[in-house]
Amino acid sequence: MPYIMGHHKPKEKTMPTTSSLNKITAADIARAAANPDQNEALGALQSIAQVETGDVAAHVFSDMNEDEWRAASVAEREEKVHDWIRTEMSYVVSDGEDNFADVLAVLVKNDGACLYWQMPDVARGEAAANAGIVKMVDDLLVHPAAIEIEAGTSYTMTDEAEQIREEQDDKIIRRTNWDDPTSRLALIEAVGADEYNRLIAEHHRRQTVATVNGHGIRIIGSRFGRLFMVDGTDRAFSTRDEADAFARSL
Repeated sequence: MPYIMGHHKPKEKTMPTTSSLNKITAADIARAAANPDQNEALGALQSIAQVETGDVAAHVFSDMNEDEWRAASVAEREEKVHDWIRTEMSYVVSDGEDNFADVLAVLVKNDGACLYWQMPDVARGEAAANAGIVKMVDDLLVHPAAIEIEAGTSYTMTDEAEQIREEQDDKIIRRTNWDDPTSRLALIEAVGADEYNRLIAEHHRRQTVATVNGHGIRIIGSRFGRLFMVDGTDRAFSTRDEADAFARSL
């Protein structure tokens, strides 16, 4: 995804909070489940909770495509709605580690520790240390889960490092407005070009719901709502079936 160079303040992305998700009532869930239009059902819930379309939310609904949604019972649709709410609730934005996921990701990549002046964004690293999210040992920023090998000089991550990295990826990918060039630029400046390329590739992987005729079918957000993008082309469709059919024709 191309980005435009600039130094404007990134647009804030609306993120779920416990209080916003709790605005969704049992009656709202029932109305969504009774709606045969899958996009309208999800859109109504997002409007109530003031939550933007997210990749995870789209994936929860995408394993029941629009035709299957229409054919499903109200009880089956309601369970899907509950799945979506549970997923969004798991990504509730809180203070602390969520706000410094980019710093923690750099430390995981560097086996648990990094000289503070080698961080892609030195100020972010210092802020994380001042907030008590990471440890400061002399000139080293140290991940809270890192194991000390040699006092004050050498660290390694625990056996759960991969899981920690996935959790941190989740937070960064969720918080980034991938449709906004300045938001993407802010991420590049925070984590560096190599880590940005890895994260955007992971973002695209998570968007992909199928591979048809060698082309990934990715869910993307747009001003028209949720669309199904056919990788390797500039075409996107409002339904999965249309995207699949186009991919098969290539």
